[in-house]
Amino acid sequence: MGGAELVLYRLLLGTDRSEFSPTVVSLTTDGPVADRIREAGVSVMTLGLRARGNPFARLHEFRSWLRRVRPAVVQSWMPHADLVAAIACRGVGGPAVAWGIRTGCVDRVSISTPTRLLIRGNAYLSHRSPQAIVCGSRAAQRLYTGLGYAAEKMVVIQNGVGLGLFRPDTDARASVRAELGIDQRALIVGLVGRWHPQKNHHGFFGAIRSLESLYPDAHFVLAGQEVTVDNPEVRTLMSGVPSRGRVHLLGLRDDIARLTASFDIAVVASVGGEGFPNTAAEAMACGIPCVVTDVGDGGEVIGDTGRLVEPGNVDGLTAGIRQLLDLPADARRSLGERARARVASRFGLQAMVDRYADLHRRLASDAWR
Repeated sequence: MGGAELVLYRLLLGTDRSEFSPTVVSLTTDGPVADRIREAGVSVMTLGLRARGNPFARLHEFRSWLRRVRPAVVQSWMPHADLVAAIACRGVGGPAVAWGIRTGCVDRVSISTPTRLLIRGNAYLSHRSPQAIVCGSRAAQRLYTGLGYAAEKMVVIQNGVGLGLFRPDTDARASVRAELGIDQRALIVGLVGRWHPQKNHHGFFGAIRSLESLYPDAHFVLAGQEVTVDNPEVRTLMSGVPSRGRVHLLGLRDDIARLTASFDIAVVASVGGEGFPNTAAEAMACGIPCVVTDVGDGGEVIGDTGRLVEPGNVDGLTAGIRQLLDLPADARRSLGERARARVASRFGLQAMVDRYADLHRRLASDAWR
């Protein structure tokens, strides 16, 4: 379950249903978040589009649905959805269209060649189709402006974190250590992220190999899709770690808030692809100081509450983690308190929900005229 899907889910949870009545449209089939969205009382429809085959029949059904339901706003979320929104709403005559840009890069490591070509093609359409383009980060705004997207239509709405869900939790700290067989006094350095080259698990394992002998009581916890020993690449990385009992591979988890609150230090090791580093903001909301690579809006998110390091530099990543591990417990706790205060003042979930509501309210005023 990716960060973009979770942000959408949280936006829907916070949306005022007395004013807005949302429906989610999946281009393909139900994703892992679909059931959660339905449980929140939001309907989900699927178009069943595929890379192969004729998509026009399903697009015709979608356009018929648009004419029948007459939504005020179509808010697309990712590049393929942006294109579908542009095509489907053209000629329908009513809904305002707002595109969504979530990624802060278009490099070959992070984005497939077909998607990169699509993103560049959308630059041309951006001057014609959407009334607004929502960028999830300032990094995305800068990048896509450079690609030729309509800068005058861009609105930056950075992701928001639910401070009630992500919060300091001493019970979580104790229970996660008990679950994993870790001494209650041990320090945990954690990384949450799916297995993907842009997340740079290789670099994090490089830091682990340097840190494990220096901090014999430290443990390293990794969670995310395919971050298990069943993944051959992860298994190879684990084989290079002498103290494998102190490296915990948890795979995909549905208790990320609890897990994150158990960390002493959270790490974002990404080398690209990040627009807004969700896992860093979530850890900060839990009162956990972070070491974050200077990718996307990482520097703006952590400010002076953690360590910002050069992407792809294992020595720099290791040094940043060491600086936080070497702090006295009280100093590390104080840094975490400042981190939570920073998220509360700048990146709270309600602020994000309110900004989307303001945008959709403005766009809806001109719909179907």
